[in-house]
Amino acid sequence: MRVKMRRVLDVESPVNLRELTPLDKIKAGIVTQWMHTNFYKNYRKRKNEERYSEQVKKDEIVKSLLLSRLYNELGNNNTLKEKDKVCDSIIISIDHDYVESLERLFPALFDKPGSFSKDFLSYDVVRIKENADIRRAFPDMKVLLKFSKKTL
Repeated sequence: MRVKMRRVLDVESPVNLRELTPLDKIKAGIVTQWMHTNFYKNYRKRKNEERYSEQVKKDEIVKSLLLSRLYNELGNNNTLKEKDKVCDSIIISIDHDYVESLERLFPALFDKPGSFSKDFLSYDVVRIKENADIRRAFPDMKVLLKFSKKTL
């Protein structure tokens, strides 16, 4: 005995209105009318703005943490000052949770169109690429970025 549990929904193909049941036509009409109301449009706009503001806050946090770390190590030379050495470059590991923020700050490092954030213009930034097999085996592995100060 064969029982049909769910109907397959193909969102790529156009909808054949003759195949819809009258109840499905009523549901579709209500949903489309609801989506065209000003209340729903304002709700979606507000949600998108909230999502964008959260994204910008996260990007700003990542940028400020990176810049403070870079200033302490490459600018003030805090770690190597006692040994009378100068820090030329630093490798920073960043959690995989912040990859989206890094892609927006450094799109060229992740093979995306765009330019670096203007706050990092005084630094040479190189992404230390890992083997694709290792990244596939450990998808939450940290991202390594090598920063060095540009010299004139």
